[in-house]
Amino acid sequence: MSATLANPHGYRLLAFLGETVRTTRDDITEWAPVLESTPYLAIWVLCALALIHAAIRRQGLRLLAPVVLAYLSWKVQRVTPFFALVTMVTLLPVRGVSTQADVAFRGGDRLAAGVICAVVLAVALVGFGAAATASLPCIAFASDGPDRAAADSIERLQLRGRIVTWFDWGEYVIWRFGPGLQVSMDGRRETVYSAATLQRHQQFFKSGFAGWPELEKLRPDYVWLPRSLPSASLIAGEGWTPVISTPRSIVWARHAGPNTPVVISASSNRGCFSE
Repeated sequence: MSATLANPHGYRLLAFLGETVRTTRDDITEWAPVLESTPYLAIWVLCALALIHAAIRRQGLRLLAPVVLAYLSWKVQRVTPFFALVTMVTLLPVRGVSTQADVAFRGGDRLAAGVICAVVLAVALVGFGAAATASLPCIAFASDGPDRAAADSIERLQLRGRIVTWFDWGEYVIWRFGPGLQVSMDGRRETVYSAATLQRHQQFFKSGFAGWPELEKLRPDYVWLPRSLPSASLIAGEGWTPVISTPRSIVWARHAGPNTPVVISASSNRGCFSE
């Protein structure tokens, strides 16, 4: 434990981990429960059955780590690979142990560990292989990714300044429009922004207009939001003028005049990041 303090940030690094490594990430897919991912759920069930098999042997403290990971991976699907690895190691025979129970179940343990390893590798190979094939020769935009039609209009209008946008689109804005457009938040989240900043954005995105007074202190020039967010229907009431409108999102401007034309674009996510 004391060795973890040997870093430039001292105890603050442990405090940072305490703030960020938790199960409250409803807006990030990989932090969702394992029930929302069929491949991860299949691996989780297989590992759980293997743990039940191990519990019959009354392995005691050896089961503590996988049981804890079983709970964590149930809540956060990204932990499932660690759960599978620890379960596989737990099922391996302990060197030097030769009790009758160990001898009786040792072959079954090897088989269970091998099956878990094979299933995990098969799922990984099939999943990554399919993803790699689909992404060649370019990295395609996800269906819920940045609204490229609105982005193309942003480029044509040459918008510059500060922009409040959906956090999942922030890195795209930085990549395509930076440093001309400066985002209020992006997918780096806790590694760059404070917990208070994240909370303000979540209040603004999903709780009506609660977080807007604090975001106003950032003096944004534009707001770019998906139409599906509750705040998207309220920003116009604050005196902002829509300058870009697509079926998926709207861009509002603070200083646009009442007669500013609205650029209406057809929504499309086709294309590659390399374009």
